[in-house]
Amino acid sequence: MFRALQQRRLTRLAALVAVVTVVSLAATMILPVAAHAQSKGRGPALLPPGQAKKIAFVFFVDMDDSHWAAPYVGPMHRLSVIRGYPDGRFQPNKPVTQAEALVMVLRALGYEDDLDARARYRGLPAAARWAEPYVALADRIGLLDDLPGFNAMKPASRAWVAALLVAAADVDEDAVEEALGLQAFRDMDDVPAEVRVMVRLAAALGWFKGYPGNWFQPNKPVTRAEMAALIARFMDYDRLPAMDGVVRGTITGVRDDRVTLRERSGTRTYRFAREVTVVVNERLAAPDDLRAGMRAWAHVIDGEIVHISARGTGDDVTPRSFEAVGEIERVRVGRDAQLRVSGRTYDVDDRVEVRDVNGRRMDFEDLEVGWRVRLTGEIRDDQRVVTGIRVLDEGVKERVDRATLYDLDAAGRELDVVLADGSRSSGLDASGVPVYDVDSRGRRSRIDLARLSPGDALELAYENDRLVEIRRTGRGSEVIGVITAVRTSGSSRRGLTIDRNLDPDEQDEVSYRFAAVVDVSDTVPGLIVRDLQDLDEGYVVRVTLNPDDRIIRVVVTATEVPAED
Repeated sequence: MFRALQQRRLTRLAALVAVVTVVSLAATMILPVAAHAQSKGRGPALLPPGQAKKIAFVFFVDMDDSHWAAPYVGPMHRLSVIRGYPDGRFQPNKPVTQAEALVMVLRALGYEDDLDARARYRGLPAAARWAEPYVALADRIGLLDDLPGFNAMKPASRAWVAALLVAAADVDEDAVEEALGLQAFRDMDDVPAEVRVMVRLAAALGWFKGYPGNWFQPNKPVTRAEMAALIARFMDYDRLPAMDGVVRGTITGVRDDRVTLRERSGTRTYRFAREVTVVVNERLAAPDDLRAGMRAWAHVIDGEIVHISARGTGDDVTPRSFEAVGEIERVRVGRDAQLRVSGRTYDVDDRVEVRDVNGRRMDFEDLEVGWRVRLTGEIRDDQRVVTGIRVLDEGVKERVDRATLYDLDAAGRELDVVLADGSRSSGLDASGVPVYDVDSRGRRSRIDLARLSPGDALELAYENDRLVEIRRTGRGSEVIGVITAVRTSGSSRRGLTIDRNLDPDEQDEVSYRFAAVVDVSDTVPGLIVRDLQDLDEGYVVRVTLNPDDRIIRVVVTATEVPAED
């Protein structure tokens, strides 16, 4: 979103200068204030190469640096979030429509690269067609679903904009709990019920300020100047997704031409651009007004800061450490990694060191809910950031494998099963493992292992890869008869047709399909039958079926039906 902003800024500046014909007025608006004052009206003073300048970054004929919104309008205009009018005015007191507010927030979040100029949104009035790609995008990403109705040309009220900002930000559960603990505004009954929590959140996060007497005035339209201030405060929210060209952190050092920020992902130093706007505690300032310890966000182009907004007094910058022990409740990976442990959400440093129960390094992404961990880290900007994780207990990892019993050694307490994926597990140790029969209603009764039979459907329950329970959920069966047809080709109809009546004068033919794995053997001296291809019509067989009547075993007992005496 931010790659072309510098060129756009220069284009707008040139257009404005063309509009403003009085040279002295143009100089008052766009020349660096500090340098202009130093030159005593004789033109801008030249500063040494690389030295940053304080400038009154207001581009509009109807605003100067004395306007209360100047610290916000300049940065938002430079970021191309809020744009002026062709005649060079900003119109700070003009109310914004819901469509305009939506567009401004999407620009602030860096969504312009995701716009589709051909996208359509049904029902948008003609006067708002210019915003259609933005509105369609907001609908596609679900932002409109969280708003109390959307009327593109209706003035955006304070309550509606509060809901918009909270919906657009990744506000976590801790912030919700904090907001609900604050004193409510006296006119909360005038706020639509579905957005009352969002209004309280927006105020708790410092985006909105109430009016004297603890009034919110939820239905009051938001002006363009107010929208610039709201988005500038919103941009300082440290849980916004990472955006190209915008950095956030705590100032740890300031020099003549550079500033060092401790960000979530580490500490970085940036040079000031030749022209830089500085806002400290919502007032226009200079780079030397910045102090270590202040919380700041900055707009960076080509590695140089063109705007920085800071707040605070610049107290101790030495991060306090913390340690916590608890159970993992949620793991979020990615650029803004987080970990929720025992009811608290923590940010995670990009270079976090994670070790398993044996002290071996492991990846953050491999942590699992339910594990007990020890966290170590630093408190940065009142947020706990995890720099080290040690797994203390992986807890109980449960799994259930579905299988079919193929063979049983009851004396040795061993099973031979085929799992649902067709893989075979032989010599499964069932020593000391309880066995249950589960009927169709889910009722369980304990049985002896010896009561299991080949073909039974089983559930094998494991805890941390240890077999702890065997459940029979279906019973296998056995069929004795004569093969009348063999089908070993074709994936869908492979199987046998068996005459279950050994009397040659009577027939009882039934077709059965093969399971994924079929054991084939014989008990006939001199005969070798080990594969499905070895089966032939006329063979007398004993067939084992699983609960789905699929063949899992074929034993040839004779090559022909014995003659009657």
